[in-house]
Amino acid sequence: MVVERRRKNTNWHNLTLKEKYQQHWETKSFQPSDRSITLFGIGFVWVNTVSLVVEGFTLLLPHYFAPADGGEAGPGKSNTGLLLSKLATVYLFLGTVFQWWYLRDGRADKVTKSTSDGISRDDGLPQGWKFCSTCKLYVPPRSHHCTLCNACILKRDHHCFFSGSCVGFHNQRHFIIFLVYACVASSYGVFMQGAYLKSEEGLSYFIVLLAMWRTVTRQSWCLHLVLLLHFYLSTIIAVACVCFNSWQLKIIFNGQTSYEAVKGFTKYCKIKGDAGLNGKKKDWIYMNFVSACGTPLEFLFCLMVPFVKTQLQGYLAIRQVSKPIANYIKRSAKSSPFFKTWICMPPAQLYHWWEVNFRLRMMGLGRAKNVEKLSEKEAIELGGEMLGEFVVFSIAAVILILEYQRGARKEAAKEEKLEKELSSLKSKVQEMKTVTDIQTSQIKDLQRNFDFYKDLVKPNKGQERDLASDNSSYVKKIFGS
Repeated sequence: MVVERRRKNTNWHNLTLKEKYQQHWETKSFQPSDRSITLFGIGFVWVNTVSLVVEGFTLLLPHYFAPADGGEAGPGKSNTGLLLSKLATVYLFLGTVFQWWYLRDGRADKVTKSTSDGISRDDGLPQGWKFCSTCKLYVPPRSHHCTLCNACILKRDHHCFFSGSCVGFHNQRHFIIFLVYACVASSYGVFMQGAYLKSEEGLSYFIVLLAMWRTVTRQSWCLHLVLLLHFYLSTIIAVACVCFNSWQLKIIFNGQTSYEAVKGFTKYCKIKGDAGLNGKKKDWIYMNFVSACGTPLEFLFCLMVPFVKTQLQGYLAIRQVSKPIANYIKRSAKSSPFFKTWICMPPAQLYHWWEVNFRLRMMGLGRAKNVEKLSEKEAIELGGEMLGEFVVFSIAAVILILEYQRGARKEAAKEEKLEKELSSLKSKVQEMKTVTDIQTSQIKDLQRNFDFYKDLVKPNKGQERDLASDNSSYVKKIFGS
């Protein structure tokens, strides 16, 4: 825009080439644009993640689990270790990619016109609400305008350049899980890269200047230098993820966002006035974590199963799958007193007792002396859902165990077959060696006997001539002249 104004204010076509270059240099901005930074961040995440997977599958994992000189397998002891490592690599890659995508999809965090028009302004704005002069909307408390997203974000924490979106109320949990998977994947890559470089080049190769010198003098492969630089980059990424995740958890426990922590806002640092809270630190730490990431069980579920996008209701996917089973269990409990009394209701009552004591301890209230039991209807409802989810998890666990055992048996059978073939070859080689020794001994005996009789019977020259004439006459007699 500045260049266009300069061209309008001056007679651009009458300027010399030198003057044009001079004006262009004076008006040029060397500061990268926000879009360029965002594209660089997104490209950096994808290039680094994909390169780790490619390196692992093509170079690092096959080398780490390669057979040693003696014929035995490397650190994995069998191909099972290589298979499990490849599955772990795929799991980390998919977890990182899915959480990155859920983090990038921040449409639910944007304040829309329907949100602004849905509030009643008869008695003035509700407490904490304000008017955004840029969006021309009334926004809820803790919402802030992002110039990059060009929208007001609910409980805005910061703008993440690596995803190209803001971290807010709905995707803050995905941001934390994304950092966890990025940290674990980078640490895994650092371990495999370090093991490979140590095995191929030695510990001295980790000195960058020495590695560059050995590459320039063609003492080592140039790909190893690239792998060394990626090793240090992955190390920096892992450390950065740990530091940033620690910062995120700290401000979450304090009930703040990054914006509020930087600005020094402490209005929402503690939850006050809620029933059951006694003002102790455990109370508001737990509630602040739940408000951002859900309950610990929900957060743990999302951490272990990163492929399913769930809102703050943790077990949505599992409950949908287990709902038919839960309904069948509920019907069986209503029709069978034994099933209801001894199978369905006890787990529900036990879980209710544990949950009440757990929440009281998290709030610093100690252990409950008497926990009121659930009603029969509530116990059947909760017990049916618990047993349904347990059945689904059990089936999935049994399938995984059986698949692992099948793969282990297959690998064991393959190794047993190879061992039998190897032992058979060894026995054949031993037999051939024995036969060779016997034949060598017989040849030596024949050679000694031949030398002995040759020295014993040694005719003179006259006898040799008579013997030769007799032999010729004998041959003529047999075959004819």
